[in-house]
Amino acid sequence: MTKSPVIAAIDAGCGFTKFSKLRPGQHADIEVFPSLTDIVFHDSRCSRLRAPRRNALIPFGTHLVEVGPDIEAALGDAVYHLQAEGFAATDDYRACVAGALAFIEEPFIDMLALTVPMRERDALAPQIRDWLSRPVRTAANASVTVARVEVVPQATASAIEWLDSPELDKTQVSLVLVAGFGSLDWALYRGRDLEPLAGGTEYHGAANLLRTVDDRIGQGAPSGDGRLDAIDQALRHGKPVRASGQLHDLQLHWPWIHGRARRMLGGIAQALTDLPTPQTVWLAGGGAAYFLQAAEGLFHRQAVHVAAEPMYACVRGMCLYGKRCLMADLDALRA
Repeated sequence: MTKSPVIAAIDAGCGFTKFSKLRPGQHADIEVFPSLTDIVFHDSRCSRLRAPRRNALIPFGTHLVEVGPDIEAALGDAVYHLQAEGFAATDDYRACVAGALAFIEEPFIDMLALTVPMRERDALAPQIRDWLSRPVRTAANASVTVARVEVVPQATASAIEWLDSPELDKTQVSLVLVAGFGSLDWALYRGRDLEPLAGGTEYHGAANLLRTVDDRIGQGAPSGDGRLDAIDQALRHGKPVRASGQLHDLQLHWPWIHGRARRMLGGIAQALTDLPTPQTVWLAGGGAAYFLQAAEGLFHRQAVHVAAEPMYACVRGMCLYGKRCLMADLDALRA
């Protein structure tokens, strides 16, 4: 019996790496780990000095790169910063992608879809395809072979769910905003066509807001970005957070967040001046909660929709995109 094809989707973002694998007819589970890395030299025993971790050790030349859900335990008390502009062109990005491939646990992948920022896609796609044209080492004695690679802009991947909506007709223009950790990806689409009328990337996202809140309550203490997840959770759930020896009510910062988010989206709104006016706005990305009020204010004449699970909209869209590409290939072979 022929084994069903494996479709994989990896969204290695500045804050978190999200990934999933799918076989036709099966449910696709999504997993996630921070986009942080730790270098472990071959002659180092540091990986054995701490409790076992659910991480992968990816071979990179003369050293290993540790990535995974327990990466913060590996980094310990180090002051570290999450990724920023240009991340998709770095070895850290490749390590996160290789780590996701290790956790997917498939030696052969028929279709792999990856996302990168809209602005970087044309430059990065050939480099990523060249890298993945050879088996990717995921452990000392393990590698993954990828038969086909598709590099998709974040906005396009996040738009697929919305563009499949029965509410849309072929003339409707939609603006897709992806509020990621390190960037704001955007694109304008007509109907269900995945070729954008216009698009781009602004390299400031939710991290820009969270860092400023952290600076305000930490009074300039060098905390790195390690506390940003705690700041994020406290803001979302209405809980105080401790910093500089006292509890801080972060709800007081929401008016500033909304104002700053509006200014951040203002540049995108300005770029749309000479373009077709969107009838709808689709908001996705892990930072969607911070930009929703700003989007509703700036685009008050349009209906603003938020993805059901904004952080995973990219991965779900890529799974669907990969499945369609693979099925089209199989149909062409049968013809």
